[in-house]
Amino acid sequence: MEAIDIMLKSHLKVKLAEKGISNNQLAEMLRVNKQTVSNWVSGRHVPPLETLFVICEKLECDINDLYTYIKE
Repeated sequence: MEAIDIMLKSHLKVKLAEKGISNNQLAEMLRVNKQTVSNWVSGRHVPPLETLFVICEKLECDINDLYTYIKE
């Protein structure tokens, strides 16, 4: 798994938690299978770029929020 995929996985989990949105709720919003969202959140798959922009819209964030490395 590439570092950028790990960043997406981690940041997606955080954004969902911040917004109080479950994987199932995101799946409903995007009209995709809940397993698809689970695969994105677990890092097994990366959503297509077009879908990433829709995810950002639904989570009210910028695509950079999902990919920017943040030192903690």
